[in-house]
Amino acid sequence: MRVLLSFVGSHDPTTSSLPDGNTIDGPILTLVKHCPCDRVVLLSTRDMHDRGDTLLAMLQERLPALDAVNLTCPLPDPTDHLAILRLLRKTLKEESRGGDCFAGVASGTPAMHACWLLIAASGEFPLKLLQLRPERFVTAEHPLITIIDPMHSEFPRVLARLDRFKEEQAEVPDLARMQKHAGIVGSHPALRRELEKAVIYARSKDSVLILGESGTGKELVAKFIHLCSGIRGEFIALNCGGLSENLVDSELFGYKKGAFTGAEKDREGLFVRAKGGTLFLDEIGDMPLPLQVKLLRALQEKKIRPVGADKEVPVDARVLAATNVNVKEAIQDKRFREDLYYRIAGGQLTLPPLRQRSSDIPELVAAFLERSNLAHKKRFTGNALRKLQQYPWRGNIRELELVVTNALRFADGNVIDAPDIEFRDVSGDPDPFAGLPEPHAGFDLDAYCGEVRRRLKARALEITGGNKKRAAELLAIAPAALSKKEKRGDINQG
Repeated sequence: MRVLLSFVGSHDPTTSSLPDGNTIDGPILTLVKHCPCDRVVLLSTRDMHDRGDTLLAMLQERLPALDAVNLTCPLPDPTDHLAILRLLRKTLKEESRGGDCFAGVASGTPAMHACWLLIAASGEFPLKLLQLRPERFVTAEHPLITIIDPMHSEFPRVLARLDRFKEEQAEVPDLARMQKHAGIVGSHPALRRELEKAVIYARSKDSVLILGESGTGKELVAKFIHLCSGIRGEFIALNCGGLSENLVDSELFGYKKGAFTGAEKDREGLFVRAKGGTLFLDEIGDMPLPLQVKLLRALQEKKIRPVGADKEVPVDARVLAATNVNVKEAIQDKRFREDLYYRIAGGQLTLPPLRQRSSDIPELVAAFLERSNLAHKKRFTGNALRKLQQYPWRGNIRELELVVTNALRFADGNVIDAPDIEFRDVSGDPDPFAGLPEPHAGFDLDAYCGEVRRRLKARALEITGGNKKRAAELLAIAPAALSKKEKRGDINQG
């Protein structure tokens, strides 16, 4: 949902055009006309309230389906920066929960404009600004309305104060030191915003769910939370993706001697080993449903039952989890339990992909050089760094590190220039099996192939808008096979 917020100004709802004196739409009506939105929040001072009501009536008449509201702002002085910032924070805290927020900055006082800019540039809330140009400045390169993204690399970085979020006067960890200790590189506002939230979550014992594409550094952020929490116990990680149900079960909960073939002695599970520490479950979105039930019980009751055991064992470990799966879709598809989601998502972070924080790439490259002990021997030119910043990086930081490593390995001399940067050829004839997992102990081929088939069928239906006949043609199978349930051990079914 797109939400437009704007102060009501003296040129709203309409204004007179010069020199003919005809009435034309004011800034807010113009923004709504050219930038469709689902909700409009008008912020009116007492002096502007009547204008706001008139504007609200015009919006409702022109766009009956639009959700619009006119809020009276308790601002006796519309030039009071602190009062304006308090008002904006309160409003954005409510509105940013329901969608993408855009601020119209053409109406209001200069102090209001400045506060919109400050709060957007701080990254405190996900907010973009809408610039409305006077018609005399409109050109092909500079349109009537421009969306200003304060996360752009050329924007000055405005630091949000961590102590504003304090619910109690607790000591705030040194963000930069903890970030370096965890191995997280970057200072982009979108990343910093998530790290500041992570500091807040670290103070509680609630579980935290970390969302993000593959290669965005979810495990590093989990380590960051562990460090900021001050917990003295171990940080233990388990990747749940690609492992069989039995293997994940025994790894998490442990087993008793004789529980199965090969169980020659008792073994503690990771839940027990992480006592007093942090247990990080990566790729939890791929966890089999029966194990999701056992995990939910462990989180609710703080007890587990090892495989083959008669008695439950108390556990005391904080659980952090991560996934690159769309959790909402997984819940709708009955692949992920909704009750487990609410249990593990006491806090939730969403890490930005590398393409959305390209300004961090030079810093990441420098970190790779330092890690390989080449910081004083090799360097990347400005053209090389710009080439890296312009690439979409579907594999995120992991892919960037591979490209940088290859450039260091094959470049002649100590200076890496743009021609030395080579990306994988995705426009040619790529190997369709390049992303297959490596077989390992506990790998279940039947389950893996069944999941691949299920996802391809779902994607084909998505592409064709639910048209089974067209989706079946894309997959070269019979339409009836689209609704056929995948069976374990039957890889070759249609």
